[in-house]
Amino acid sequence: MTANQKAQARIFFENRILKADNQAFEDLFTEIMRYKEPDFRSIKPWGNIGDRKNDGYIPSRGIFYQVYAPENIENSYPKLIKKIKDDASGLIEQWSDVKEFYFVVNDKYKGVNADSEQLLMQIKEDNGLDESKFITASDLENILFSLSDDQIIKITGVLFIDNPILTPAILQNSYLKKFSTISLLTTETPKPIDDIFVNLAIIKEKKEEKRNDKTINREALLSSYEEIHKPKEPIEIKELVNKSNKSLIYGKAGIGKTTLCKYISYRWAKRELYNEFEYLIYIPLREWKKDGIKGAIRDYYYSLDEKSITIDFDTNKTLFLFDGYDELDGDKKKILRDEIEHYDLSHYIITTRPYGYQKNDFRVDEYFETIGFTDEDVEKYIDTFFKENEDKAKSLKAFLQTNISIRHIGYIPLMLEMICSLWEQKEFGTDMTMTELYGQVIENMLKKHSANKDDKRVYTRKNRKKIQEQLGKLAFEGLTKQTILFDGDFIEDSIDDIDFFEDSTIYSGFLKSDAKEKDLLDNRFEFPHLTFQEYFSALYVSKLEPQEQSEIIQDWKFYPHMQMFFAFLGGLIEDKEFLLQEIESEPKDLVGVYEFLLIMITVSSIKKEKLDKKRIQYINDVTIKWFNSKDKNELILENIYNVEHFIDDSFIYMLIDLIDLDGYSDFITALSFFNRSDDKFIDAIINLIKKRKSSLWELTEIAFSIGRNSDKIINMLLDLMNDKDTNVADRETIVAILAFSGKSDNQTIDIIINWIKDDDFHLYIIADIVRVLLSFDKNDVVMDKFIDLIKDENIALDVRESVISVFSSLNRSDDKIVNITQTAS
Repeated sequence: MTANQKAQARIFFENRILKADNQAFEDLFTEIMRYKEPDFRSIKPWGNIGDRKNDGYIPSRGIFYQVYAPENIENSYPKLIKKIKDDASGLIEQWSDVKEFYFVVNDKYKGVNADSEQLLMQIKEDNGLDESKFITASDLENILFSLSDDQIIKITGVLFIDNPILTPAILQNSYLKKFSTISLLTTETPKPIDDIFVNLAIIKEKKEEKRNDKTINREALLSSYEEIHKPKEPIEIKELVNKSNKSLIYGKAGIGKTTLCKYISYRWAKRELYNEFEYLIYIPLREWKKDGIKGAIRDYYYSLDEKSITIDFDTNKTLFLFDGYDELDGDKKKILRDEIEHYDLSHYIITTRPYGYQKNDFRVDEYFETIGFTDEDVEKYIDTFFKENEDKAKSLKAFLQTNISIRHIGYIPLMLEMICSLWEQKEFGTDMTMTELYGQVIENMLKKHSANKDDKRVYTRKNRKKIQEQLGKLAFEGLTKQTILFDGDFIEDSIDDIDFFEDSTIYSGFLKSDAKEKDLLDNRFEFPHLTFQEYFSALYVSKLEPQEQSEIIQDWKFYPHMQMFFAFLGGLIEDKEFLLQEIESEPKDLVGVYEFLLIMITVSSIKKEKLDKKRIQYINDVTIKWFNSKDKNELILENIYNVEHFIDDSFIYMLIDLIDLDGYSDFITALSFFNRSDDKFIDAIINLIKKRKSSLWELTEIAFSIGRNSDKIINMLLDLMNDKDTNVADRETIVAILAFSGKSDNQTIDIIINWIKDDDFHLYIIADIVRVLLSFDKNDVVMDKFIDLIKDENIALDVRESVISVFSSLNRSDDKIVNITQTAS
């Protein structure tokens, strides 16, 4: 077979592996071994004696095999350990002359854990065996391809064609193999995507009337700024394709756009999502070349040398995922747009950062924004990350409640992963900035990578400084050219000491590559995430001379794709005021909004003590100016968290006054970024709540975030609920607020139960309240009170039936539920 034919055969074999559970895998193993070892004998269970812990053996050499094929190996490790122990001991006890023991496991290319590897080594030592180890899916594939061509063809069932045809099976095979786990930046062991993926909050832009807003036209990219902050509504992942055939999803760096695409692809491959599509084709655009969709499919799914492949699918039954539009340069963007038109694609989802597209780039039915995690998602992620250490989870959640700036970046999945990883090692101070967070992660990654290597050339202090310099130079050259993947030519043009780069920098752990070619620079490299490229770029510029820094700031300050670069630069540059003055100098933004927005972003990682009083006062004055202007700019409103640590009380109370005047919801959002715990602030919030200024939920959530004065808030809410003038919707909201805030003493529960007894309310509201009450911490107390309520014949029958229906829907078998059901009957 040619190399290309072997590649096709591997795809067919991998597909068999991924579908082979239980007996199907054992049959596949037996088929291969009969060709590989003529003396191999398979053993089948027989009557009451079974197979005596032996699925096959080579009698002449004393080699024995036991086969195991769980559906999901990550969820089967305790069972795997037990099975290895039982099978090995049973086999050695029942069979003589055992010299080698192989445990054949279908890990579906995911690998096995260290404990099971060590167990097999221990079995070898304890029983004096010549060998005892795993045969995994990869090992079995290697055995297969040591056979003759005709044997390989018979086993795989491959049918060779001159031009490969993309099939749904090939796609499913790829996604099940590549996307079943997520590689985290801060840990070496990938985690199952089903365990670590937390649904991202996706919101849909509402249609608006045509606007006549004028935007700054200094650079074409700037117009996209005005498009990213519009009225929006939430939407679930499964509803995306029902809402829109052609969608664009945008979101900031690290928000999880790529993970979302991989999760969608993985769920489709498992037939759990978007089953209406026969094909779902994921294309990572950072690897997009200039030979179109066919070339992208060939490179990503085949890795073959064919100049062409056959694409034969119904566009009405095919969904394309184009991931990372912002990572393309202008020429490649045009090629992609032309290809979409050429194939007349009916269904596609495109992901991008907010600055990376223009509204007229594509025919798009709907625009969506992925905004990362909600508060509930953050808690779920932390609990999952620290499932073996509840105290760490509890302390981190408490820290995030008191540190607004870190809590805000914690909504970004990538940042939350890094926060959790650092917290696991050492709890950090409340004033940590995003730039400091990245600095610590990078230092830890260097140390960790160094500990796993034995190469002092790379990890001496002097060399580590030079490594960071080279990474910074490469990162900056790439960022300004909007290049994410670096080939050998780009690296040689960017780096002076190429020998040091090949000997040391490549091995630092910050440049990823498939490393398919023997000559390292014949491969392509990338940073673990775009934000790391932006950090290293800022680190590089922060070390330059002031004149060079000035030129760079002037050249790039109005390019939206450099936003994160400036955020990092603010934290890293020594002379902070110099940086801010350069942003404000010529050429200037005539309207002023983008200039101040960039200043807000830049100072987000600058600590208060690093700026003089005059600059801090300027930030306060300009912020107040924008909030008081008739044409309130949403970009300023939504970025207020960046300057929270510089804002004084006069702005806070001005904001409260503005809410009191018109209840503008964006002011409520802005207020939530400020953590003030004095009585004056609490009383002002309570006054707004009583006046029902804006959302009761939003205002109360702000009050509870302070925490220290929660009793005052609870008493006020209970008074409102007892007040007959309080409408049903507000009273229902109060119950939910109390439940989610964990304020569930007996007095609170009694008041809510008594309120439910009023038969004037709609039954569906009563049912909702019952469900909320059951989320209270004191679940048993709530259960007992509901049993009493059901028994009380003075309460309207339909009310009691509504309560009973909720419990019937819980589908639980604990004693309390059984008691309620029996009481009802």
